[in-house]
Amino acid sequence: AKTRVVELIEIWVQYHPGSPLILAVVDDMASQLFECYQEVRKPYVGFRSRIVNSLKQKICVGSELSNHSDPDVSTSAVEVFDRIVALVVRCKSGAFLSDVAGAIFFVLKAVKPVDRHKVAEMLGQHWCKSFYSRKGSISAFFFKDLITRHPQWGILLAKDILNATVSARSTYLRVEAMDVLNTLLVSRTRLQDLGLWNGLLNILKLWSATLEGSWKGILPSIPKKENAAPEQAGGTGITSESLHASKREKIPKDRAKIIRRCLSKVQGSLQTSGSN
Repeated sequence: AKTRVVELIEIWVQYHPGSPLILAVVDDMASQLFECYQEVRKPYVGFRSRIVNSLKQKICVGSELSNHSDPDVSTSAVEVFDRIVALVVRCKSGAFLSDVAGAIFFVLKAVKPVDRHKVAEMLGQHWCKSFYSRKGSISAFFFKDLITRHPQWGILLAKDILNATVSARSTYLRVEAMDVLNTLLVSRTRLQDLGLWNGLLNILKLWSATLEGSWKGILPSIPKKENAAPEQAGGTGITSESLHASKREKIPKDRAKIIRRCLSKVQGSLQTSGSN
């Protein structure tokens, strides 16, 4: 019976793709999905898959909330966003977050510009919980996906992202923040189209020195060629790099590559803006 209800909802959405009531539909289906995650019985597993497919392939893809002139639409969007994220926090499941991520992105599209800073503050709170405490339930991958789809939200979170690249609670999370920052930087063309790129550059100018300095002595150096003379310290034959070896955290090559790529993009973006 529940599966049939989902089918009827899909038909209704197909004929009313711009209705503000779709927000209520997404809200209710996210709640139903949460209940499915609390059950382990097979019937619920099947219904869970049906809800996920409906959200990802029918409702959040085939709908477009175009009625932004109605103030109730924006209010509902903020409330629905808050409720769905609260479910993510309660569920504490990466799989659940993955299943409702598309619904969250869909709801964010319905938020009016005047309310975006409010929602950005809410996102920033969850970002801080993920990068500064052990209570966070929203992964860096979610923020990367959000910025890839809607880079304007990355601008609103730019200061939180940059702060985490310097002071997150672990080196691993600092690198994760660098990866999110890199995702924002590669969205340059879309940000320029939105008129937001210069705003990001202004923030980067304030942070660039701090960002580079925070990785100094931690980021492993690029190996020199064999015929290159080593930089010696005090004529002892010990390179200056080796003096810090015992203090440096070991960062895997793939993680170091993420850091270097991001630092390079920051400098490249600033140099390009300076030459224009």
